[in-house]
Amino acid sequence: MPLPSGACCEAGRVTFQWIQCQKGQGQLIIKDQSHLVDSEQDVFLYPNQAHEYFEINEPWKLIG
Repeated sequence: MPLPSGACCEAGRVTFQWIQCQKGQGQLIIKDQSHLVDSEQDVFLYPNQAHEYFEINEPWKLIG
């Protein structure tokens, strides 16, 4: 399922979350630390982990 190009989740999800970047480049912020997410990289988030992510280069295509 495609995800929005910018999102904030203050409480996180109640389950583990896997996100795959299929195209473009984005920024992931977890606990005030910024991480660059490139095409063909995966992100694994723990339950209840607050996070934000934003598109840097268009189009940024995520699934998860």
